[in-house]
Amino acid sequence: MSFLRRLSPVLAATLSLVILVAAAPVAAQGEPSEKIRRKIHAGISYFEQGRYLEAKQLLDEALSLDPTAKEAYRNVQEAGMKIWMQMMFSQEVARPADKIWRLYMRHRRRLTRNEERIKAMVNRVVDPNVHEVVRWRLIHDLQDVGQFAVPYLAPHLMNQRDDERRALARIAIERLGSRAVLPLIELLEHKNELMAANAALILGDIEPSDHRALARLRAMAEPESQVPYQVRKHAIRSLERITGMIVDDLGMKAKDYYYHKILRYYRELPSVPLEAEEADGVIWYLTKPEEGETQQLKYYEVPIYAWNELMAEQACYDLFELHPGFEIAVPLFVRTMAAMYAEVKDLVDVTVERPAGRALSEDEVAEVRDRDILLRGATWHIHAAGARMVYFAIGEALREGRTSTNRDKYAGVATVLIDAVKDLDPTGAMLPGDAPVMIDPETGRAAPPEKGQKKKPKRKRGKEKTEVAAGLPPHDQPRGTGKPLIEALSYDDRRVQYAAAIALAHMNPPQEFDGADQVVELLNQAIGESGPLQLLLIDENAEVRNVMRSKLETLGFTVTTAAEPREGLNFAVRFPIKDLLILSSALSAGFDTLGLIKELKDDARSRYVPVVILTDTDQFERDRNRFPGQMLMAMDAAPEQLRRIVGKATSWPRVRALPVVNRLHAEEVSVAAASALLAINPLLTHMTPADATKALIAALKNRSNAVRNPCARALGKFKLGGAEAIQALTDVFNEKSNSLELRANCLEAIGRIDPVAGRDLLSRAVAEDEREEYIIRFRGSEGFGRGNPTSLDIVPFIEQHRLQKKLKEE
Repeated sequence: MSFLRRLSPVLAATLSLVILVAAAPVAAQGEPSEKIRRKIHAGISYFEQGRYLEAKQLLDEALSLDPTAKEAYRNVQEAGMKIWMQMMFSQEVARPADKIWRLYMRHRRRLTRNEERIKAMVNRVVDPNVHEVVRWRLIHDLQDVGQFAVPYLAPHLMNQRDDERRALARIAIERLGSRAVLPLIELLEHKNELMAANAALILGDIEPSDHRALARLRAMAEPESQVPYQVRKHAIRSLERITGMIVDDLGMKAKDYYYHKILRYYRELPSVPLEAEEADGVIWYLTKPEEGETQQLKYYEVPIYAWNELMAEQACYDLFELHPGFEIAVPLFVRTMAAMYAEVKDLVDVTVERPAGRALSEDEVAEVRDRDILLRGATWHIHAAGARMVYFAIGEALREGRTSTNRDKYAGVATVLIDAVKDLDPTGAMLPGDAPVMIDPETGRAAPPEKGQKKKPKRKRGKEKTEVAAGLPPHDQPRGTGKPLIEALSYDDRRVQYAAAIALAHMNPPQEFDGADQVVELLNQAIGESGPLQLLLIDENAEVRNVMRSKLETLGFTVTTAAEPREGLNFAVRFPIKDLLILSSALSAGFDTLGLIKELKDDARSRYVPVVILTDTDQFERDRNRFPGQMLMAMDAAPEQLRRIVGKATSWPRVRALPVVNRLHAEEVSVAAASALLAINPLLTHMTPADATKALIAALKNRSNAVRNPCARALGKFKLGGAEAIQALTDVFNEKSNSLELRANCLEAIGRIDPVAGRDLLSRAVAEDEREEYIIRFRGSEGFGRGNPTSLDIVPFIEQHRLQKKLKEE
């Protein structure tokens, strides 16, 4: 089935856009870095001398500079195949050598995509008059071309007049091995029966057997399949060869094969990244021909990072076309779309620059940002699935996150889904808990169920609903479907917790539910995220951790501590991304300090976060040599010295960009949380905004206007904080450099909290000179009136601010 025929318009546009990506970096990144070249060649020299540890270190350093495929190609070419093969088979340096080799092969395959050259090679391969020795040499050369030779070999598969040419083309494609599988799967849908039959036949002959075609082959082998007899016969043969079982003994139907295929790509199992690399980020499709034309096998290049989700989406559409009623696949499709959007959002944040300060090309930056804009359309698909499906998808994402090593991915998926469900279930009608009893004012009795509302049907013993068996909640019992949203409040990731709390606050559910007391508490924490710098301290000595934490928190920083490197690594890559990492120079549990730094630099989420080494004063000079290029912090440093070190570390030019991103993320969370508090109606819900008073007052100080505006409005709306809140609001109002909107919001809040206590301020606000905006005088006058003044107060106030007097003065 042609992928593009079923692809959403937004994502189709994305693919059309990102076809430029593969070429752009090569053109924009310039000549190979001399620094990378020196390190690779020095590493080879050490390897030849038998100094394997030094060789590995230099190759790792070259990789840390993020060489392009073109740079890797040139360096491997200069080094020579013989020495590189020796390094790849050497246990000591195999890992970095293999990584550079894969980059080399990526560029090498790109160089082999010369259309005229491939056509010439294919024409000779299928020519019966070419000598066998020459033919096999050409077939060997086509293996370097790989999948890109298939579109030129495929037309010969439907040559009805020349059996020999058809057989030679089939042999050549078979020898391409697993790299021919993806285009062959598309050829199974070709309208030409001979083409589809040969594609099915070849898929069974490829060695070793490849599982990726199983779903489509199984669909063709099913009795209700509409494919021609010859195609179905070859599909059954290949299916049995790949599985080693006869069709009748296969336990799974086509829909099950498709479902597991989608899961494999969505969860990005270990073999998937390598598969994406070998596929060069290519998606194959068959054209939709005009009348009189033949179908063409084409491809689009997509970013490698997006390839697996796009393959999952492609399998989803194949499954829906085959079995529209296979409902359990809908939440999986929803999670796939959420994963696409969450991943590109993360890339927008972390792709600030290449390691060691190498700038991204303009094309690379533009690609990520344009893909971000286009993939916002993925949320349309999520909303279209409805609340019931999205709730189920949230539950699955949470479960996957608890059992997977890639927890960050599923947290991002859950966050996207939670943001969607607050609009799909705006009153929390599907959350667990009994709905409040509505009393009919005329009869004094409980009101009957609303029209269309059905009672729960009795379940006959021995019979199970299909949907329940599949794991989906039943259609006619929506209440309780939203339980995953409540579970998200206690999920082990703050992004998910905050998203759930914000969603529940906007829903303002009238029923009592478990976790209602957690909502405002989490919103409090979220409001505080835009406050101090986030520091992570990793030290195995509990006494050192406690002392340093106390010192740093006294200086106003937020400090998270970890007792050993692995725990610290987990904290470093999870939300919120830290502004600074402080590592003990004496780490040893699992891996040492240098090993931890390498692990941190290997992860895109922590790669750019600055690192400071914590050391004893008497070991200061030794550690300066052990950790070249790293800032050091002495344990007994004075407070002002600590503040200066933190300030310098977080403002270095090469790391300045990511802390800015961290701050923006924290501010977004704070603004969303404060706005969510405003949505709560304490008269209709069990959530209590008053619990947020301290957090709201604290947020008025040293924060941006985007955070302070909703905080001031929340204090006023719920009349929180009394004298303490009025003082904080007064301080903000009196600061004339603040925006008019913020000052007006503070004035209104004072008028709502206690207009009598704030009467003097309100009166002065109305008396502001003509340079002040009308909004200030209006809010001050309104606040004065909220204090229910007597005529003895009203008359002097009016006289003082008489309109004619003001106009005369002007």
